[in-house]
Amino acid sequence: MGQKTHPLGFRLGITQEHRAAWYADFKQYSNLLEEDDKIRRPGVLVGDNGSKIKTLAANIKKFIPNDRQITINVIEVENANSNASLIADLVVQQLEDRVAFRRAIREGLKCSQDNAKWPEANGFEKDGFRYKR
Repeated sequence: MGQKTHPLGFRLGITQEHRAAWYADFKQYSNLLEEDDKIRRPGVLVGDNGSKIKTLAANIKKFIPNDRQITINVIEVENANSNASLIADLVVQQLEDRVAFRRAIREGLKCSQDNAKWPEANGFEKDGFRYKR
């Protein structure tokens, strides 16, 4: 097979511009990217009724300059075992703790499958009624 170039690559800078939007000066980009990487660590728990949000805000303020404001958006996940990113974070945390990778993957799959809704083999549900085949 030949090596094909994406048609957009031919046109960049000639007839089209980049689609990426830069919100910062290019000279500050590396510092801002490093800062963003430190800040965007997803937290699985923020405590009961958000009690740990203030300590989280204080820890984040250590990484950023004093002239910047931070806003923390908390998204409540009712069933953490059905969220793929949270299960992936659980597996990553176990791998960082030097747990065997097969065991970490197995536990992640078990968590996700415990709360999964599997289709019935001998029937289906429609409009609130259960039908059997």
